[in-house]
Amino acid sequence: MANPKIDQTLASMKLYLGLTALAWLTLAGVSGVIAALLRPGLMMIHPWLADLVVGMIVAAVIAGGVLAGVTAVAAYATGKLPLALLKVAGKTVYRMLPYCLQWGRILGISKERVGQSLVDLMNTISAHYITKVKPSEVMLLTPHCLQLDTCPIKVTRDAFMCKQCGRCCVGGLVGLAKRWGTSLYIATGGTFARLLVKQHRPKVIIAIACERDLVLGMRDVFPILVFGVLNARPYGPCFNTQVDLAKVEHVLAHLLGTGKDNHDSSRIGFTDTQTYSV
Repeated sequence: MANPKIDQTLASMKLYLGLTALAWLTLAGVSGVIAALLRPGLMMIHPWLADLVVGMIVAAVIAGGVLAGVTAVAAYATGKLPLALLKVAGKTVYRMLPYCLQWGRILGISKERVGQSLVDLMNTISAHYITKVKPSEVMLLTPHCLQLDTCPIKVTRDAFMCKQCGRCCVGGLVGLAKRWGTSLYIATGGTFARLLVKQHRPKVIIAIACERDLVLGMRDVFPILVFGVLNARPYGPCFNTQVDLAKVEHVLAHLLGTGKDNHDSSRIGFTDTQTYSV
């Protein structure tokens, strides 16, 4: 995420907050036009009815502004957030996604950048709420395309079957999971990933995926908190993708604390974060 505590590769959450504000202003303007067009006809029926409908429209616009404000407060809070505030902010973020994407197209901002900014925003909000958790409450969830395509081992059945040969980053993730004591699951697709979450019900998920899958996955499992880490796609989407292990460990350190006895940062060398050859 763009938050320097965890990741610096995503678009800043300010982009998504700005698009949210634009979307709310647009909806407010459209609502105002609708209210102005409806009022004369409603007045002919009954003045009370006109006041009621216009009042409902105004209340909806105000409520939308309050929700957008709550999201901004949640993003820039300095202390731990109440769970209720977190849920309201999260739901607002995901409900505004179609409008933010539309404004992104108007402004020439790619949907990938909008998705990155959303992930950064939710990572930041989640970081304010989650301070420390137990290793057993954390799930590392990754796509199967991180595995070398010629590898004969079916790590989707059991990630810890990986021989850690070093030819892809699955072995590094297995090492992180063992060292920090977390679970690790490798999913063959979004449906399987959601099934894994439903079965194991972790408190926090560290998910590795592309922008689209991260956004959809974070939305689908909310209010379970997800920290998103983007994968790299040097060979194109869904084929021999990669991930910076240092970024994953930064999230683990935030969640579990850098003083954990089972953590030995010296075992992750410079080459662990580099591109794997195939």
